[in-house]
Amino acid sequence: MPTRKLHDKVDQLQSELQKSRDQIAVAEKEKELLRGRLDETNSKLEKAQRDVGKSKDAERQVRDQLAQAQESLKKIESSTDNGTKQQEAFAGRGRAVEEGPRYR
Repeated sequence: MPTRKLHDKVDQLQSELQKSRDQIAVAEKEKELLRGRLDETNSKLEKAQRDVGKSKDAERQVRDQLAQAQESLKKIESSTDNGTKQQEAFAGRGRAVEEGPRYR
């Protein structure tokens, strides 16, 4: 009878060992699955960070172009104002010549 109990105990321990091995195998598969998902997520994150960097560079370029365009517009407006003032001054002199000297 003690041998039978010993065999039963061995069988029970072997059964528990097999269950533990099965659980370990399942845990390893889950770990591999999670590792794959993590790698995929990291890859997406890195791509998103590169895209953000490219967007920031593009935004910076657009802002620089806008600043240059605004500066050019100011120069054009300034030269147009000066040209208009010169035309007005020239036109004023022309009228004075046409009218002749004013005597009172």
